[in-house]
Amino acid sequence: MTNSECLCRLVVGLLPFAAVSCGNNVDRKPVYPVQGQVFVDGKSAVGAYVLFHPANDSDAQPMRPHGQVKPGGTFILSTYAANDGAPVGEYVVTLDWRKVVPGHGPKGPSLIAPEFSQPQESPLRATIRAESNSLAPFQAKARSRAAKGMKRR
Repeated sequence: MTNSECLCRLVVGLLPFAAVSCGNNVDRKPVYPVQGQVFVDGKSAVGAYVLFHPANDSDAQPMRPHGQVKPGGTFILSTYAANDGAPVGEYVVTLDWRKVVPGHGPKGPSLIAPEFSQPQESPLRATIRAESNSLAPFQAKARSRAAKGMKRR
């Protein structure tokens, strides 16, 4: 048997193991559809990012379902694929909404009060159940003018 034949048999023999390890979705938690709305001072927070932090997950790198607010204040969560939903559980919800800087996108100052962007401080909570989830609207406050570094005239 030549070296090429040995190598070929080795590769062919290992392919099933490689396929199992690469395509393994055993660790994926089932996800369920989640939709909601975000308002800041009563107005749709179009463009804001919504991030769900598992409240009781001991995993060192837990899944963090996320979405972006569309017109009307609506969002749909994604975990593994676009709009697939979120795993069952209790979540702390944070928001990131920034002023759009021309030519740079949403990299300007935050438009939301600081407590809504930190998981340790956010008052926003959600429970995801093993069903289609339509959440109550999240209400947040805008960052104060003083905190934005603006002077009143």
